[in-house]
Amino acid sequence: MRSRRHPFRHQAPELFLRARHGFAARARLQAKPGEEHLHLVALHLGDDAPYVYEDRWINLAAVPKARKIDFTEISANEWLVRNVPFEGGDIAFSAIVAGKRDATILRCAQGDGLMAIDRITRRSGQVVTAVRQIFKPGYQLQAQL
Repeated sequence: MRSRRHPFRHQAPELFLRARHGFAARARLQAKPGEEHLHLVALHLGDDAPYVYEDRWINLAAVPKARKIDFTEISANEWLVRNVPFEGGDIAFSAIVAGKRDATILRCAQGDGLMAIDRITRRSGQVVTAVRQIFKPGYQLQAQL
């Protein structure tokens, strides 16, 4: 969005500190019993319209400084890119259909096609963050070869 000169901002409506996770989150994070993670749900906007909805987990064992960051002032992604180098990870791209919650958040119709990106980043053998980003209808990812 920034490269197209659209005003960009984010909202962090939900922030949780969790030591208990659902099975899927625990598996993605390779979480050990009792290990704390920051769970952040944010909405990114361009021209005041929803652009991408993000559901992110940050491993506080790998990134203890994240506990003290005000993620209403800076997006988790921006802070992590600036402050936490990573060595590798996994990324998956998917086409999904908007469910009721996705449609409400992204202001689209239930059943619309959406793009989802699931990413896990690692450093020193530890998961740093696991995130799922769901993009508005019509989102296009471009890459150069």
